[in-house]
Amino acid sequence: MKIFDTRTSVQPIQTIRAGEEEVLSCDWNKYDGSTIATGGKDRNVKLWDLRAGRCMEELRGHGLAVKKVQ
Repeated sequence: MKIFDTRTSVQPIQTIRAGEEEVLSCDWNKYDGSTIATGGKDRNVKLWDLRAGRCMEELRGHGLAVKKVQ
């Protein structure tokens, strides 16, 4: 994932490796602008803290690729 602040630069301000496989969905936490969720081909949902640049939680157990997070 590449995070941009279009107000200040066209260059990414942060790059996070979200997984070994393709990320299929991403959504912001509407109550906390520094947290996002991703889902992908690895069949996991990951919750990310963008301030720290790390995965806070990994939710496993989906039988198929996660195509939509919200």
